[in-house]
Amino acid sequence: MKIDWKTLFVAWLSLPLLGDAPPLLFQQPTLSRDFVVFVHAGDLWRVARSGGDAVRLTTHAGREQHPSFSPDGHTIAFTGEYDGNADVYLIPVEGGIPARLTSHPGADVVIGWGSRRATGALPVCPE
Repeated sequence: MKIDWKTLFVAWLSLPLLGDAPPLLFQQPTLSRDFVVFVHAGDLWRVARSGGDAVRLTTHAGREQHPSFSPDGHTIAFTGEYDGNADVYLIPVEGGIPARLTSHPGADVVIGWGSRRATGALPVCPE
């Protein structure tokens, strides 16, 4: 699947203008210096900012959403619904097996990254 990140970004900006129209194919883009990651069909996909073929990063039967790049651009935090509950997961920008970061009965939704002196950047969830 070939995608130009500028087209993806313009589509994202036009979402408020669509009103009650059905959702676009590519949703929730997040940008790093080198890549765009977006949600398509419940999975995370990555494409170079210069354009090219999109690469699927996740293939779990559950739904992934709300991707957010770490400040260094090497890790993506996202909300995954794998076993009936929304939790935060981390995956390298190259792909691989997601690592679960949270695990409790409440839903956790990634809204960005914060920082801690001792541990570096951490994904942020609303309280």
